[in-house]
Amino acid sequence: MKIFLEHAQPLHCHVHSLGGERTQNGSPGSSHMRVLLAAVLSLTAFVIVMTAGVEKSVRYTTHIGSRVPPAEVGCFKAGDVRNDEGKLLNVFKCPV
Repeated sequence: MKIFLEHAQPLHCHVHSLGGERTQNGSPGSSHMRVLLAAVLSLTAFVIVMTAGVEKSVRYTTHIGSRVPPAEVGCFKAGDVRNDEGKLLNVFKCPV
């Protein structure tokens, strides 16, 4: 057993052979940390975008025109837009 321990290579050589940049204590180097940070930030952005798009389970249709929909329909004004002739049109979102 003593002969085996005398000829054994240091642990950091085996860890280094796994590839990538490593520090002396065997922890991942800065390139690994950059990749990990990029992955975490990308996943966070994905989750934020997906949750922000799901406000409610109610779906809406968009109606653009000069007439106002009846109040019973439950539409609300989302803004205004101008057509090619410069006429101001109403934009309404109505539940499906």
